[in-house]
Amino acid sequence: MSSRYWELLWKRARRFMVRAERDLIEGDFDGACFNSEQALQLAVKATITGFTVLKRESIARKASYPS
Repeated sequence: MSSRYWELLWKRARRFMVRAERDLIEGDFDGACFNSEQALQLAVKATITGFTVLKRESIARKASYPS
């Protein structure tokens, strides 16, 4: 996993949220619920991925330092 994947997940989450807001304004409450749920799931996945990437990078940096 890389930081690019993390960024991709956040972009997708934002797009779903824009769709949810549009659906809400248009009165499509079913669509708004679906798109907001997708946005939330992607945001959570992005957060977990981000922490995982940071942890792996931290471990890699520690391993590269001479003891």
